[in-house]
Amino acid sequence: MNRYIEPVTTTLENCGLNLDQAIVFGGSVLAIHGIRKANDVDLLVDLDVFKHIEQASQLPNGQSVEIKETRIRGVTYPPRLVTPDRVTPGGLRVDLSVPYDLEEELAKTDQLTVDGLTLHCRTLAAIRKAKSCGTGRPKDLIDIWKINRHLRSTSV
Repeated sequence: MNRYIEPVTTTLENCGLNLDQAIVFGGSVLAIHGIRKANDVDLLVDLDVFKHIEQASQLPNGQSVEIKETRIRGVTYPPRLVTPDRVTPGGLRVDLSVPYDLEEELAKTDQLTVDGLTLHCRTLAAIRKAKSCGTGRPKDLIDIWKINRHLRSTSV
């Protein structure tokens, strides 16, 4: 039994977003695969969905969101929408971003059914690559090691 998955699925079930047009990525995917717990649920959504949520200042379920800008080692990343609190008790915060091309990103995902939810998840290989090309943060290096260990153990 995967002990890390329930907070992710609880959050996804209760955030009110159309999961057919969202991509789960980052630590959420690691939790789905049982690699480590997620700290939040990272989702890529269409620009129109992002703008609608930004204008309403809330997710479809009424949970408030705020704009968050990130700057790491002199690089400023595009703004994200983040719930300041957990979506539901036992759930996690939601972190929304916009990809350059959602359709292109959807074509590069694994479709997984998790606790009755059908999810588009960025592949572990893609997450490992993104973390390898990233900022060199210690937590990313640890995630790369954990992904490699998981992939080795499941390929046997």
